[in-house]
Amino acid sequence: TQTQKVDDPPQTWCANSDGQRQGPYESRYKNGQIRVQANYSQGQPDGSYTQFSPEGRVAERGTHKAGKMHGK
Repeated sequence: TQTQKVDDPPQTWCANSDGQRQGPYESRYKNGQIRVQANYSQGQPDGSYTQFSPEGRVAERGTHKAGKMHGK
């Protein structure tokens, strides 16, 4: 597993040996506040998902299962 980082917009994630996102993912606004926290499995969103406003307040929460929103 390797950690990758992109600066515009700021994002960090882990990737498996095939280059697919695997594990925790985080995206930030340019002001440094967290924009999205999520988890990935085999390149698809899987598990908890939280989106924040630019001021840092929770704007949305959910769960992904195999790349699709679950429980809505």
